[in-house]
Amino acid sequence: MLTGVRYAAPPVGSLRFKRPAPVDVWRGVRNATSVGQPCAQRTPRFKISITNEDCLFLDITVPGGVDVNKKKPVMVWIHGGGYTLGSKNGYFGATLAVQGDVIVVAINYRLAMLGFLYDGPGTGNFGLWDQRAAIMWVKENIDKFGGDPELITIFGESAGAGSVSAQLMGRHNTGLFQRAIQESGSLYSHWGWFNSENQLFEIRESIRNQHNCSKDESVYKCLENKSVDELLSTAVTDNPLVNHWHPVPDDDFFLSYTSQEVYNATQRNPNLPVPLAVGTPTWPLFNVSADTVMEFNSAGLKVIATPEKDRLLNLTETLFAARTAQVNADKAPGIFIV
Repeated sequence: MLTGVRYAAPPVGSLRFKRPAPVDVWRGVRNATSVGQPCAQRTPRFKISITNEDCLFLDITVPGGVDVNKKKPVMVWIHGGGYTLGSKNGYFGATLAVQGDVIVVAINYRLAMLGFLYDGPGTGNFGLWDQRAAIMWVKENIDKFGGDPELITIFGESAGAGSVSAQLMGRHNTGLFQRAIQESGSLYSHWGWFNSENQLFEIRESIRNQHNCSKDESVYKCLENKSVDELLSTAVTDNPLVNHWHPVPDDDFFLSYTSQEVYNATQRNPNLPVPLAVGTPTWPLFNVSADTVMEFNSAGLKVIATPEKDRLLNLTETLFAARTAQVNADKAPGIFIV
């Protein structure tokens, strides 16, 4: 396992609130035995406080050693945590790598204010741009580790699943990956993203007022030299348990669609269709029959069961508002629901 591999320049100083910059090229052997710090996060509810900004690292797990002559499929894991907490360090890819004979890559990305503060069209979504940069690094370099750059699956859970959904919608991601898995979440979930300009304005103005920002300067410029501790201590609202950090319709990574327009856009997006698996937890509310039969074939993923099929489609539409009932699940590539 190679760990703490830097995929982008440290997003510090003038690179704070900027899209990820390319990592400096190095020569010779580079140490890949230090895990690398998680991205800055503070969650009083879980007593978590990390003030590190130099965090754009990934881990690579290769089963059975590197063989550049036999290209293995690649799976890129995007962690969850409500876009406010978590890191790659909480996941160990060896079991999946060995059992699936795949290369597993786990990534960090910027969180909360540092990852998702919006200051007008063309801004914000830095955490999503980080994810994209990591996937691009994998595509450009994974062949050196015995991976197939043309057989990349991105997968994630909760906000990681929302991130997978976001990458599927990304306007600059054509050909970047070939398959996707969403585990318990979607960009279409009620918590999936902001589509209210009023909400975004209120959050931005609250932050501006707390930090005495001038009306004549961008909120990014105002906060550029603040300490991480000051940023993490910013109270967006009076309720510390409410998460106010999500992907935003920024007119670049995404266009500014309503929910229906977002769905319509998936039908036009050149990234799609790719085989997509959508899953739910096994809690009683979400239970589905173990008798449901699934099939994977060279054309993609599809549902082939009959007794549970309609209920699965309706359940997924209810939970994720993914409108899968409008998708012909018998045509692969399509929607694979587990």
